[in-house]
Amino acid sequence: MSSITQFPFPSDTAPESQVVEWIAEVVDSKKYLAGQDEKRLARVRVQGRIRYARKIKKDPRLRKLENGHINVSQFFGWAVLQETWEALIKVDGLRADTTVDLSQGGTCFF
Repeated sequence: MSSITQFPFPSDTAPESQVVEWIAEVVDSKKYLAGQDEKRLARVRVQGRIRYARKIKKDPRLRKLENGHINVSQFFGWAVLQETWEALIKVDGLRADTTVDLSQGGTCFF
């Protein structure tokens, strides 16, 4: 897996499975490195949060494209706002759509 301090998805889309793996490594690095069982649990936690946001919250930024890819900037625009995923903010080169949807109860500070 690539370095967690450098954003590894340079194109507009990326395979969701690779994004999930990388997020698990970044946001839960100690457990991710602890062994195969912990690595699997870290991926399951990330996939669960994405699945919840898709099904319950109906967040359009998480839409999966036909080829199993996701739109990188839209997806990471959502991901950096997730509680306990603050480590993503520190990643060099992370491309995130910073549009905030205030209709979903968000707050905008100026």
